[in-house]
Amino acid sequence: MLQRKTSIALLAMIAAVISQGAMAEGDFAKDHPRRAEVNHRLNNQSAHIHNEIREGDMSPEKAERLHREDHRIR
Repeated sequence: MLQRKTSIALLAMIAAVISQGAMAEGDFAKDHPRRAEVNHRLNNQSAHIHNEIREGDMSPEKAERLHREDHRIR
């Protein structure tokens, strides 16, 4: 029962982080003067992360951390 409550709490926290990031991304899309350059860099970074995972050079945990950091930038 404790494991289920912990899982539910974790899912709720993840949902809150994702929704918060989506709101920030909307503001960024409208107001950032160098949006195209930042988005291009983040897209390249994302492709690099996915390639590293596919080749087995990066753990999924590290990839998740890097994606979270990039999402904060966006």
